[in-house]
Amino acid sequence: MKRVAVSIRSIFLTSFFTVIAPLSVWANHTDKEITGIAAVPCSNIIMFQENPVTQKDVTGWVQKLVAMVNKSAVEEMASPNAPQVKLAPELLWFGTLLYCGLDPSQPLVKASLRLIDAEWDKLREISKKDL
Repeated sequence: MKRVAVSIRSIFLTSFFTVIAPLSVWANHTDKEITGIAAVPCSNIIMFQENPVTQKDVTGWVQKLVAMVNKSAVEEMASPNAPQVKLAPELLWFGTLLYCGLDPSQPLVKASLRLIDAEWDKLREISKKDL
């Protein structure tokens, strides 16, 4: 009787690790192109917002993303005078928290891109008024 119980338990554990565990990992990582800090859910950023290391890491990453987007815009428009998103680190941090708060389940990259889009919209409105 004891052997049967051990056999059933080992079959259950084996099937769990071969079927259930990979499915749960796959469900949490559906977008394979988003990795690293970009994939961190906004809820984690909000949870650790008081941590200075979190603030430094997130702000630094968002600054790099803004620089990449600005560089891409210059190349795409083929003009060195293309409008550039410029935000102080404090504004980047609080803007990131704001856009993370809108949907805490989204990854950091989506919240950051929404922040950049909002700044681009603001730049477009200013350039329209100047005309």
